[in-house]
Amino acid sequence: MNRELGRFAAYKPLEIGLKLAGKAGVAGVVVGSGKGYFEKLGDGITAVPDAVTYAPRIYRDIKNLANFGDGVTKVTQSTQGIWDGVTGFDFDRTYKALVQGDTGARQLYGVAAGIDYNGVWRAVQNFSHNAVDQPVETAAAALAVLGLGYAASRAARFWGTRGQGTMLDRTERNLGRKVWKSYFRKADKKQEK
Repeated sequence: MNRELGRFAAYKPLEIGLKLAGKAGVAGVVVGSGKGYFEKLGDGITAVPDAVTYAPRIYRDIKNLANFGDGVTKVTQSTQGIWDGVTGFDFDRTYKALVQGDTGARQLYGVAAGIDYNGVWRAVQNFSHNAVDQPVETAAAALAVLGLGYAASRAARFWGTRGQGTMLDRTERNLGRKVWKSYFRKADKKQEK
């Protein structure tokens, strides 16, 4: 009984995760560096592990973006302070505003220097190459990865529910029986034989 409950509780996150992995695989195919169909397919399949590998770098870049906003705030405040200090002949206020602006500008420079432009540039180049030079292979690989994610998610659902349909499946089936009556009558007759 405990295994059944564990299976039922585990299948839904697994199903959702596999669907998301298929969608992430499409992004991996589109910005991946694969040259042929099978290399693009490999880029799509390894998209999630690659994203996990880059997660610390992405976290660092997001943290840097928070510093970027703080630097912009300091620079804008210092410009207003410089203007007020110059027009009011308050040299102490002008000096403090210049120091604050310098701190903000250094912060902005630090953020700009910390961004991995090579990775961004490589992804843009790969995207343009895949979209322009090999659109058919890219689309075929993307559809294959998306289909693989969908099929794996359906397999997880089948495993978790032991082949029994969920309430949503039964509702869809009953709605289909009402809308396409003749089709379901033919299918029921075939099953009776």
